[in-house]
Amino acid sequence: MSALGQGSPAAQDRPNADPRGQAERLSHVLRAIRNVRRLRVVDVAEAMGMAPRSYEHFEAGRGRLDFLRLERFAEATGSDPGPSSWR
Repeated sequence: MSALGQGSPAAQDRPNADPRGQAERLSHVLRAIRNVRRLRVVDVAEAMGMAPRSYEHFEAGRGRLDFLRLERFAEATGSDPGPSSWR
């Protein structure tokens, strides 16, 4: 049984339940990947074809987010964006 006691998933487990919280989690993951790879903001921004300031907004969850940007981030950081069939 869920935290709500109704057998339905808790709000934080549902897609789009808390967009701001999801953006914060994604931001944390993006920053962690960049740090683990020991890359600077300017390095990733350049590899993604973005201005460093635009990249900072993207990483902070304030910039436009779409699959293409996530894919560019994955390529720039040597990460796996997921199955190629997602395209």
